[in-house]
Amino acid sequence: LPWEAFFESLNNSFGVRGLFMLGLFFLNVAAAFLIASWFYKHRSSFFKHSATAFLVLSIFFLFSGGYVDYLNDRFGTGVMVEDRTQVYENPDPESVTVSTAFEGYRLQIDHHKSSETEGWHYIRLENGLYGWINTETIRFF
Repeated sequence: LPWEAFFESLNNSFGVRGLFMLGLFFLNVAAAFLIASWFYKHRSSFFKHSATAFLVLSIFFLFSGGYVDYLNDRFGTGVMVEDRTQVYENPDPESVTVSTAFEGYRLQIDHHKSSETEGWHYIRLENGLYGWINTETIRFF
């Protein structure tokens, strides 16, 4: 999905620490512009608008850092190591087959949901389909 790709690119470009540092930097710049508006009355509206813009940037980067950290903790990456295996709707080989995963497929693993069922992982395939897959068929990065 587009927003997942966006946050993944933010994570790859800045990392969680970098996003938080940018957020704190922009927060300090916003505070500096707000303070400047107190001392320079003739440019007060410029400084207040600038402070608001930098505050919005700060909130964006702080939120992004928190969301990327959440994604890093909840989701992991794995790869299929068997020639082919079925992806099921439920963690049961008798349930409906959602798709077939082949060797080398990159998988996004939901650790939170997977912890509910032993021997199975809840995954998202590269094509966007979700399902359950047997633990022995994948390896983690």
